[in-house]
Amino acid sequence: PGAGWGRQFIELSKRAFKNFSCSPILFKGRLMQSLLFCFVLGSIYFRLDDEFFTPDGKAKQQAIWDRVGCLFFFSISQFMFSLGGTLLTFPPERALFLKETTSQVYSVYPYYFSKLSVELPFLVFFPLLMSSIVYYIMNLNPGFDHFCVFTLICMIQSFAGNSMGIAAGSMFSNAKVSMAIAPMAVLPYMLFAGFYVNKGSLPDWIAWFQYVSPFKYALEAFVWNEFNDRGFPPGRSPMDQLELNLGMWPAIGILLGLAWLYRVAGLIFLRLMMRKIQ
Repeated sequence: PGAGWGRQFIELSKRAFKNFSCSPILFKGRLMQSLLFCFVLGSIYFRLDDEFFTPDGKAKQQAIWDRVGCLFFFSISQFMFSLGGTLLTFPPERALFLKETTSQVYSVYPYYFSKLSVELPFLVFFPLLMSSIVYYIMNLNPGFDHFCVFTLICMIQSFAGNSMGIAAGSMFSNAKVSMAIAPMAVLPYMLFAGFYVNKGSLPDWIAWFQYVSPFKYALEAFVWNEFNDRGFPPGRSPMDQLELNLGMWPAIGILLGLAWLYRVAGLIFLRLMMRKIQ
């Protein structure tokens, strides 16, 4: 390419934003999807019980696990909405990318990061919108700092879903294969998140899989943010029952690291596909 990476990045970003602006139905569809989901979730988990102990000091397990289930379900929604949207838009776009890069119109790196720059505002906007609607409706931890952390986790989880969608869309030469396999490949990640099965109950030969599950770290961060200052005695908190021992900020850091790992994997797969074509 004649132009430098900086110039390519700017021009590709302009084109990507223009293409998105010419297809407002994508934004409107995601907006309606988000609002409908918030309505359903808010209806199911409306004003969750925030009394975690009976008068005689025993833990109210129903109140605790309703809240944990709500948090886990919300983490799944952030990931899957982002993954699904990426799988719908990226594989069809990839054909044009391969044609133009093999013709040396531009390089892969400016394209890859220009795509991220255009998608990033929406990876912030939709989690912020959904968090703002459902957080206080569901009666989660009332502190504003807890709301901010909750929203941050949602944004990172959404970014992780988007990054996995890019990686899946880059891995297979057939776009239909990407869209068929990626959602099914996510199911084991959910199973090993620690909600359905405690990590201490997993067989040793497969227990390692939990450490590459973004849902594990999103759930852990959510649970710590929600219950850490709720007055549970040592050894009796939801973190202890679920064996969530990392802590909130380490879990958030690892989740962000996994999201970037998926992003780098997508870049590697794209480069391998380009070499295969060339």
